Amino acid sequence: MNSNLCEKFFAALADRNRLEIINLILEKDLTVNEISKALNIEQSLLSHHLKALKDHGFVDFKIEGKNRIYSVNKETVRPLMDIMRSHMKQFCGFACEYKIAEWSKMSPTESIGHETEVLMEKIRILKKYSDGKLSSKKQLIEVSKFFNNTMITHFKAEELTLFKVMKEKGQLEIIQDLLEDHKIMRKLFLDLEKAMEKDNKQELRKITEKISTIIQPHILKEEEILIPKARELLSKKEFSEIEKQSKIL
Repeated sequence: MNSNLCEKFFAALADRNRLEIINLILEKDLTVNEISKALNIEQSLLSHHLKALKDHGFVDFKIEGKNRIYSVNKETVRPLMDIMRSHMKQFCGFACEYKIAEWSKMSPTESIGHETEVLMEKIRILKKYSDGKLSSKKQLIEVSKFFNNTMITHFKAEELTLFKVMKEKGQLEIIQDLLEDHKIMRKLFLDLEKAMEKDNKQELRKITEKISTIIQPHILKEEEILIPKARELLSKKEFSEIEKQSKIL
């Protein structure tokens, strides 16, 4: 297999916008204007991505009146995308959306071990947008929803289960420290949502840096202090009870 051709093949797909275009028109053939509106991508940039995809045989178009109607090469692209999704779900770790969905359903004791991968993936997206390296706001909206919904739910589950039990076991100091982190992050997540609505990249950059600064030490406190102490103080039965309670919340 020609390595240069393989490199060009994968380079054509190594772009979030192009993958979103393919996923969108896999289900329905669309005009440039329809794709632009659905993905919130400027038409000039969209035309660039469509040309790259067409040059590599991923998409094609037909002309109807004044419109170009784009479709994917269903003979090869649909099975290719199915294989990619299956591979990511099975092998790609917690940085992909499949694993993030799994992480959000885990108990607090399980999920702490994977927080770094999940959260840093979201922070990378925030940094790319605030630095002007990401044009679509769709990912930004997804990140804001993740922090203001998934993460808030995760905080609540931790506070009502693991934190509560460890507080009863006399670990007040570390729990109060972690609760203070949660309080600060809840406010930062709301600030992120407001800055995103105003499309204030400078403010987004500041908030992203603050979130990153507090999240990484927070995760270390949980991984290196809270969980080892919990394993020392709690029985297997108590751990099992925490996991049952968190799934009800």
